Amino acid sequence: MADFRIDRIRFRWRGDWSANTLYVKDDVLRYGAKVFVCVEVHTSDTNFYNDLNNATPRWSQMMDGQSWTGEWTPSTFYKIGELVKVGGLIYKCIEGHISNSSASNGVLGDELKWVYFARGEDWQSVWTPATLYNVDQTVIYGGSIWKCNTAHTSGTADDGLQFNADYWDQYSRSDNFRSDWTSNTLYYPDDIVYYGGTVFRCLTGHRSAASNKFVNPTATYGGAEGTGFQFFIFKVGATYNIKITNGGSTYLASETFTILGSAVGGATPANDITITINTVDNGAITTVGVNGVANDAADGLEANSAQWETVFTGIKYRGDYAHGERYAVGELVRWSPGMWQVTTGHWATDVNMVESNFNLWIPGYEFEDEWTISQYYQQGDVVLYGGYTYVALQSNIGVEPAVTDATATWELQVAGYTFKGEWVATYIVNDQAEPFPYKTGDVVRAGGDLYIATRDNESVDPSTRSAYDPGSDDPWPWQLLVTGNAFKGPWKEQDLNGLTGESTYFPGDVVTVAGTLYKCILKHEANSSDAKPPLDFESENVGPYWQLLATGHTPNVLEYPGDIKTQNDDSTRLRIGVGESGQLLKVGSNDIPFWEDFDVTPKVYYVSPEGKDLETQGGQLAAPFKTIKFACDYINGDLATRSPATIFIKTGLYQEILPITVPRDTALVGDELRSTEVKPAAGYETSNMFYVNNGSGIRNMSLSGLTGTLGAINQYGTKRPSGGAFVSLNPGSGASDAAAWITTRSCYVQNVSTFGTGCVGLKVDGDLHNGGNKSIVANDFTQVIDNGIGFWVNGEGKAELVSVFTYYCHIGYLATDGGKARATNGNNSYGDWGSVAEGVTPTETAITGKFNNRTQEAQVDAVYNDENEIFAFAYDHAGQDYTSATIAIAGSGEGAAATINYENTRDGAVNKVRILGPGDSTPAGGSAYTSKSGPAITGTATTIQLNQQFQGTSAQTVGQRIYIWEGTGRGQYGIIDAFDEVTKTCTVKKEFDNTPGFQHFLGGFKIEEELDPSTKYFIEPRISFSEPPYSNSTASISLSGEYLIGASRRVGSTNVTALLGNGRGLRSVDSSSWTVGNGVPTQNWNSLVGGANNFMATSATGALARSQDGANWSDLSGNIGADIFRGCAWENVSAQWVVVSETGVVYISGDEGQSWTSSQVEPYDGSTPVFTHIAAGNGLIIIANDFGQTWESVDGGSTFELAADVGGDKFLMQHLTFTGDKFIASVQDSPFDDSTSGNKFFVSNANAAQSSTSAVTVWTESETPPHTGPYLKVTSSQGTFIAITSNGEVAYSYDAVSWKQLTTLSGTYTGIVGGRQTGGYFVPLKQGTMTDLTILKKGAPPLARVITNAGKVSRIQLLDTGSGYSTSPTVTIQDNVNVLDVAVEARIASGVLSQPTFTNRGTGFINVSATVDGDGFADEYQIGKVMQMKELSREPGPGDLLYINGIADQIYRVTQITKVTGVAPNLTAQFRISPSLKENESPDHDTSVTIRQQYSQVRLTGHDFLDIGTGGVTTTNYPELYTNAGFTEGYESQPNRETANNGGGRVFYTSTDQDGNFRVGELFEVEQATGIVTLNADLFNLQGLSELALGGVVLGGTEVVIREFSTDPTMSANSDNVVPTQKAIVTYIGSRVSGGGANLNVSGFRAGQIKVRNKEIFNEAFPETGQIVIDRVAKLNGGIDGYLMALNFFTGGTASTELNEGDPISAIDSSNGYGE
Repeated sequence: MADFRIDRIRFRWRGDWSANTLYVKDDVLRYGAKVFVCVEVHTSDTNFYNDLNNATPRWSQMMDGQSWTGEWTPSTFYKIGELVKVGGLIYKCIEGHISNSSASNGVLGDELKWVYFARGEDWQSVWTPATLYNVDQTVIYGGSIWKCNTAHTSGTADDGLQFNADYWDQYSRSDNFRSDWTSNTLYYPDDIVYYGGTVFRCLTGHRSAASNKFVNPTATYGGAEGTGFQFFIFKVGATYNIKITNGGSTYLASETFTILGSAVGGATPANDITITINTVDNGAITTVGVNGVANDAADGLEANSAQWETVFTGIKYRGDYAHGERYAVGELVRWSPGMWQVTTGHWATDVNMVESNFNLWIPGYEFEDEWTISQYYQQGDVVLYGGYTYVALQSNIGVEPAVTDATATWELQVAGYTFKGEWVATYIVNDQAEPFPYKTGDVVRAGGDLYIATRDNESVDPSTRSAYDPGSDDPWPWQLLVTGNAFKGPWKEQDLNGLTGESTYFPGDVVTVAGTLYKCILKHEANSSDAKPPLDFESENVGPYWQLLATGHTPNVLEYPGDIKTQNDDSTRLRIGVGESGQLLKVGSNDIPFWEDFDVTPKVYYVSPEGKDLETQGGQLAAPFKTIKFACDYINGDLATRSPATIFIKTGLYQEILPITVPRDTALVGDELRSTEVKPAAGYETSNMFYVNNGSGIRNMSLSGLTGTLGAINQYGTKRPSGGAFVSLNPGSGASDAAAWITTRSCYVQNVSTFGTGCVGLKVDGDLHNGGNKSIVANDFTQVIDNGIGFWVNGEGKAELVSVFTYYCHIGYLATDGGKARATNGNNSYGDWGSVAEGVTPTETAITGKFNNRTQEAQVDAVYNDENEIFAFAYDHAGQDYTSATIAIAGSGEGAAATINYENTRDGAVNKVRILGPGDSTPAGGSAYTSKSGPAITGTATTIQLNQQFQGTSAQTVGQRIYIWEGTGRGQYGIIDAFDEVTKTCTVKKEFDNTPGFQHFLGGFKIEEELDPSTKYFIEPRISFSEPPYSNSTASISLSGEYLIGASRRVGSTNVTALLGNGRGLRSVDSSSWTVGNGVPTQNWNSLVGGANNFMATSATGALARSQDGANWSDLSGNIGADIFRGCAWENVSAQWVVVSETGVVYISGDEGQSWTSSQVEPYDGSTPVFTHIAAGNGLIIIANDFGQTWESVDGGSTFELAADVGGDKFLMQHLTFTGDKFIASVQDSPFDDSTSGNKFFVSNANAAQSSTSAVTVWTESETPPHTGPYLKVTSSQGTFIAITSNGEVAYSYDAVSWKQLTTLSGTYTGIVGGRQTGGYFVPLKQGTMTDLTILKKGAPPLARVITNAGKVSRIQLLDTGSGYSTSPTVTIQDNVNVLDVAVEARIASGVLSQPTFTNRGTGFINVSATVDGDGFADEYQIGKVMQMKELSREPGPGDLLYINGIADQIYRVTQITKVTGVAPNLTAQFRISPSLKENESPDHDTSVTIRQQYSQVRLTGHDFLDIGTGGVTTTNYPELYTNAGFTEGYESQPNRETANNGGGRVFYTSTDQDGNFRVGELFEVEQATGIVTLNADLFNLQGLSELALGGVVLGGTEVVIREFSTDPTMSANSDNVVPTQKAIVTYIGSRVSGGGANLNVSGFRAGQIKVRNKEIFNEAFPETGQIVIDRVAKLNGGIDGYLMALNFFTGGTASTELNEGDPISAIDSSNGYGE
């Protein structure tokens, strides 16, 4: 009976369909929008439709429907019936599919898989470019709304919507107001903009024109110091225009700026601009010239006018007309009094408005005061010209107003007048008499009459009597206005106040003569005595000038004030005229009084406020000069007779016209410091006050009133005032004016105080003089200069200052450009800076030289050894350009011998990993790098168990490098791949290929299978280098054929690679070009080797060939006997060629193959090859047969000993070679044993010394190579080992132990050859004819260690320097816990040292060092204080300034010069400098240096600083500063500003400050308040110090105090404050180890070759065959066992004659060894 299941009578709902699910009949589910029922049991496919459309359908549709999925998305599987929204449409899926992957394509391309389901609108806001628009999506574009009718992707922004106009329907239209029109903007149809005074509507979408205005474009400044210049460029046609917006500061005329055309909308160089500074004002640029051709590009809305229509025309007010603005039609500007409207759009290229571009909109008037010839007048300007007022009818400049104006430029408005006082013919302009210009309307008084000018005139006297006619233009320039009289006092023959020396009298003038009045009736000059009124009536030849008005008392003879009347003996009345000021009235011998000088001392002069500035004055106290300037000018007027002089200046205030030039050898002596005060007259406040000369003096006075402001801050943070100096050297007529030079005595300023703002107290500017001493001396000189400079010495100026005090100065003492000042007992109080020295003498001929970074050889940082033999050198710097070198090895061992030949050098190699500074205040080397060490517990070839004291987590440890530095496994290293925190076990993997296990720093040494407690490890940062570039290329050859063998050697200075075939040869020196060899014998060559002097080739037919250069070959077969040669080798120690044959014969030649000796080393059976392989190196020759049996020779092949069997029975020898300083055997699985071993390599570092002691040569088995092999040949070049199989599979290695696949070549191959050219390259030899060569270039990365000190990377040791780099590799240092990363740089070069060739690795080496001496050098960046220099132009001295090219922010001091050799200008020397050169600053070799000796300096002795940093008077706030108010915020005391050394300047000082801190420069400081003494160890030189007694020294960042250095060998003090000397430590350890007072607990020790470890005593140098010789009686208390006991029994027993061992010899025969 069939099964009956109740669930079969109804459907089962399964929800949504899923893939890979078992479904049975009647299962119902939903897929997409439909419901299906299962009709066939099945496991669902990954695609539902595959089941639905199966040949036997598995599903039947039950219900239809739709399923809403939202917006369409890319890369989505859509099912039939699903609905999506695309734009404004709803689509329904009619075919299951995966949608487009591109969102920008949408449903495009899948249209047949969808149908419209519903339509609508989809608002998308503003139209955007490069956007997918779908049907019914709506956008706003310009002022209109558009609806998409066809799906598409919109064009670019510049294309606009109109680019796809057919895809859109306009939905609605309206205007879109976009505000003001702007340049380079997209505008759309119906956009509304405001431009000028007009409103425009856009007709066509477009991008508006770019602006022709460029604000502050990038400019290259060709000057030295200027800053802050700001401007903008605007183009009009092909012309550049410029407007300056900020003139900046410290610019000079003729300096230039360059602007690329590309920065101003043009092309470079066609549209480049040069801006030349024409004029400056106090360093600010005022005018410039612009040179360049602009690209003519229209701008403004006018450039696209066809795409706009006018909506409304109006106005827009732009304010005052301005140069550099762009004006549009309809805009209004104010131009002086009028309002103007723009009629033509344009750029304002002129500072004055071009009126042709405007219409006058609203006229106006504006009064401009008096007319001047240089002012530009605009239409409507009103001016006063003379007494008349005019209005401008046209804009103009330089057009004089006139009553009658033919040019119609001016129009007379008001005929008025201007009173000018007394008429004069001339007036003084710049100390010169010039005609006085009178203008129309000017009114003057001449005599008693007033006259008015009716037109402009000069020097025309108003002698007319014609009456005034207002507005007339009479030809005579004057008209009589008013008549009258003018009393002139006593008649004068000479007018002292006139300019001509004569008096001019006009009609109406009234004078007196001896009491009688006269009136002038005719204009005349009083230039003769007969023009005197009393004589005028009597003279016939003068004429009637005067008319008598009133007669005076007849006896009167007095004419002028001050006259004295007396009489002669005859009672005749006499007139005695008044004397000069200061004269006394005396009586002569005739009893008649007269005036005479009183109290006059030659060359002594007086100045008093009551004096007069007349040349007749000044010689006496009673008749002093009035001004100091007049007195000095008077003496300067005749120095020869008036100096040396003293000018006594009396108490009072003197307001002087400046500057005052103090004469040579003349002293100004005031009455008293505070009673005699000198100030500038009005208008002279910014001038210099006193110019001093040779022997000048200024004493006992106060100087005040100079003002100015501080300028812009300079590169050193200081400023210069704009005001003048109170005292300064006399500039004379120029620097070459020797009369102004200081030649015999300096000016002396004493007991003087200055008070000013923004000025200088005393300035000694050496640049003012080309000769002389350029010096001033000052004593008791106080400078109270608010925000100025107290004392300033510049150029080569010199000054000595005693008790010179400064207050509130921006800088107290300043030395610049080589100026020098020596000061004692002075003071700088308050202000911004105390004493500052800046710069050097610009004109000095500096010493030049270069850095010499190449004085050293390559540096061996460490010699790695196993406490017996040396196995590797670690270089700090591996040098460059070496071809050979010798190595001196020093240390505890003996016998080591190593050489460096050309083969031991590398090209394109890393010779130094330079540690760089971080670029900030932190030291180089990073921080917190891992360096953990300790003993191991145990370990294997892939693991190491650390000691239990090890502290570290897995996160801290995994990924670090572990290196075994001592004990078992010494030299092994790897990456920690895993770490068990409980057992402390590290799992290790190789850095080369990440496979499990250790590597050895020198490949070929055995990896220990078992580690023990003697194993000491370091866990350290892991360093790696990016791989050198690899390339596979083809080189063409001119001689095709099969090439069988190849080799390389150094020929002279060229690397040559040679290839040989049967009768053919090739040669190359660069791997790319190959030339044909000549004279190659026709042979199937089987061996080719490059020796020291020649190539040598052999064949199995007994042929021998030689070539010196690989180009020309000689057949030497006749020089050697016929044999079956299997190979040759060059033995470098004995310098011999060795050839081996199958017959067991070895051939040796010491004369490059000319003659040979032979020896039968092994017998030959006539068929089995005896020798099939040979290799030589490290002083050792190894020959082998195909089964791996080897024979070795240590004497150049004279004798051979049977040696190791390479690989044992498991392998057959495929190839044996010595390459890369290693013996390498390529082996293959032997068919003669049952094991199956992969083909691999055996490697040995054996040398002659090891073999000569009968030690077994150790062959290290390689890791499994990447190919099944076998490898036919293996070679190396430049640190890279390459092996090849017959199938063209190429493997590479860097240590010959671990291998990776390099490439696979097509074809069948017989070998591969290594060559050298900027790294290594390799040439595979293909079987059959070769028409070209494959060149594989493969360098090697360096192998290095990171050495740390206190968590910082101190250096990088290079064990292998790599090769093949054309650019520096990337260096990566990985550490899990470091905080700051170290910055490093790998440096590459050629001729870089690699590991040397050892013929003897020595014995007994524990502590060992090595030095290199060769033909190369180490280009080492110099850091620290000691520098090597070369090519010095002359010998410098201590204290000189050292400028290093490329270091702009630091000036160094030369503190010591030693080891000077050579002759100038080619000296070499060693410098000691300060500060130290840091890593990032150290310059390249040959970097030039400049040494300057003439630097600015201020030397202060016993100086006082008071609250420097508080600024000027206001910010210092004295005396409130010392009350509760305290310092002004931001102006606190700043001791670091007491001195400043800038730009090479130096301030040397001993000083005390307000807190009692005593300092000796930066060397020594005593805080007297606390007793703390600070010594700058960086600068303090303790050389020659016999004793230094200190209470305690705190070193480093610890709190340990060192109080004593001890020589006590017992260390009995047991103190934390005593440090023992080296000798004490050695003695102490010696006493403890050599049977002293304590046991020595160690895991093992070594004495020479003998090692004691755990329970073992063995010869570590030769563990298999080495002996331990005990040549003294030894007491073995514990007895003996094993071999020794058996031997003892045997040798100590009694022979038995009864013993029959079955031998054929009679037991009783005495020859049986048992005796008789």
